[in-house]
Amino acid sequence: MGKIILEFDSVEENAEANNALQGSDWKNVVWEIDQYLRNKIKYCPDNEDPAAFQVLRDRLHQLLNSLNLNLE
Repeated sequence: MGKIILEFDSVEENAEANNALQGSDWKNVVWEIDQYLRNKIKYCPDNEDPAAFQVLRDRLHQLLNSLNLNLE
């Protein structure tokens, strides 16, 4: 297996380093939101509109696709 080495040299790059290290956490948050929207669409109570949740989920997937990201 190959190695990828990320180097951050200064305090100013601290935010970039944190983003690189927390990538899987961000992915998990987005996945949880996607699953929440999926469940709201699938098991929508009578007083809620599943189409509104579908619009949000579709937009989430558009944003992911535009960056060549997936939740798999």
